[in-house]
Amino acid sequence: MPQDLANRVAEELSADVIFCNGELDRDLDGGFLNLCCGSRRRRENVLLILVTHGGDADVAFRMARCLQKRYKRFALYVSGYCKSAGTLVAIGAQELVFSEHGELGPLDVQMSKKDELWERQSGLTVNTALTALAQKAFLAFETFFLEMESGSGGGRRARPPIARGAHPRRG
Repeated sequence: MPQDLANRVAEELSADVIFCNGELDRDLDGGFLNLCCGSRRRRENVLLILVTHGGDADVAFRMARCLQKRYKRFALYVSGYCKSAGTLVAIGAQELVFSEHGELGPLDVQMSKKDELWERQSGLTVNTALTALAQKAFLAFETFFLEMESGSGGGRRARPPIARGAHPRRG
């Protein structure tokens, strides 16, 4: 029955119908691109039915770009969750169709955990974002300071002019 419905939709829209349900990760990436970029006969348009909690943003970008390049028209049907990386795929579609349960989610950038291999955490967490920002700011300051020290031979002249006059008792 679902196959018959997909075939009817495909004929009516002159579109390949692709079902994708799961995380958008590197395991999916190769198979999806081979499906779209392979030498098989394709219809003029494509309808992607996507249900995902998200995944790798690079995979989402490559999926959307592949569908844009290979088909005249790329439509996305959102029947349920289409979160995070799924939302990136949606941005690439020329047409979005939602069921009453369809929903896009936030673009939740994932940042690697400092002490864990292959572990990631949400960049939307306020503490995570502020900690990452503080670390980057300190690193930038440290790099700038060390460049100033090494470039001028150190000492009092290493301080930028604004810092030399910053203390009221020293010039």
